[in-house]
Amino acid sequence: MSDNAAAMAEMQRWVAKIRSLPNFARQVAPLVAEKLHENLSANLTAQQAPSGAPWKPAKDGRTMFQSAPGKLQTKASGTVIEAKIKDRVLFRHHAGIARGRIERQMLPSKTVPQPVSDAIKAVLSEKFTELFKGD
Repeated sequence: MSDNAAAMAEMQRWVAKIRSLPNFARQVAPLVAEKLHENLSANLTAQQAPSGAPWKPAKDGRTMFQSAPGKLQTKASGTVIEAKIKDRVLFRHHAGIARGRIERQMLPSKTVPQPVSDAIKAVLSEKFTELFKGD
């Protein structure tokens, strides 16, 4: 009887975990936003696009946009993750509309590049494993 009770209790724990899945995205979104911020900040510091491609260097060879990591904002609103560059000059370079028309991509735009996708997947995988690991 106690084996059956233990099995039923374990099954009930699994049922509760499965029922929590509809809220999973909302629960992990702030953690994903934090990881995205780390990833994009590292790219900005390294003078590269979210894909890892290096930016075109400045004509005089100087390091570009050293303030960019401080101008990056990421946040989670429900299940939506938003990343913004809060600086007009930086945005103009990101969009390729600054003088010289040189694009220095700072945020993912049309697609999510593999390095960014890998960072997001790492958070999701870790939290999913935590949810379903043995008690």
